[in-house]
Amino acid sequence: MTKDEDEEEEGDYKVKLLAAFQKLKGAKDVAFQFIVCDAKPHCGLMLAKKISTKHRQLLTDLTGSKRFLHLGTCQFESGKFVFTMEKPVSGLARKLQDSVKNFTGKKLPIKVGTETAEAEEDQPAAASSAEQTAAARPVPPALAKAPEAWHQARNGIEASIKQLKTAIRNEFAKEAPELIADIEKNMSKLDGILDKLDRRLADSLDKARAAKDAAARSAELRNSKSLLADYIKYVKAEPMIAHIDSNPFGVKTNLKQTLTTSLTQMAQAIG
Repeated sequence: MTKDEDEEEEGDYKVKLLAAFQKLKGAKDVAFQFIVCDAKPHCGLMLAKKISTKHRQLLTDLTGSKRFLHLGTCQFESGKFVFTMEKPVSGLARKLQDSVKNFTGKKLPIKVGTETAEAEEDQPAAASSAEQTAAARPVPPALAKAPEAWHQARNGIEASIKQLKTAIRNEFAKEAPELIADIEKNMSKLDGILDKLDRRLADSLDKARAAKDAAARSAELRNSKSLLADYIKYVKAEPMIAHIDSNPFGVKTNLKQTLTTSLTQMAQAIG
């Protein structure tokens, strides 16, 4: 027996088993033999360069069982400990994972045949939510200003539309009531611009700005980006915006330029 093999058979079960797993994880294209002692409530598992009668006796003493499954090999591949045997036993992946967890406290990712028991090695059993959540970075200056900037843009658009309505009413003040009623009906369509370019974007940007963790901010900014895309699409397709800017009543609205500048600013804030 070599010195390494002799050392593998010394020490308690937990230390030897974890040491074997660590060696497999740290070595490329290296495989150890394994033997499973079938027992309840937990089976016994041993890994070694070569399984010996001493390993079998250790597992019998550990579990009280003398029923062993056929030998196989184990190696670390693609982030999992892959156990290979001539005839894989159904459910063995989960049984091995439970056994290792019971005897060592570690929940390892294990694969037997086509069955996988997923886990993260060396992961704390119960991390607090604060530990699991990455804190959000300081609010970027552009995002900090964005909600108020969008409110200001909408307020400016609303003021321009009101100014235009007043000019139209003055122009047709002496017309017949029926004509004035038609004009008022048509002017109500101007309010549809503010209905489409509503406050949801500012609200979403405000939520992103106030987010306490990176995941929440990222999720809300995706919502902001979706709203912004809808607004940009609407501005490009809505002919009424150009009609308002070219109105013959002497009111300089500049809606197209205001919206283009403001939406660009929002895009920069979202990133």
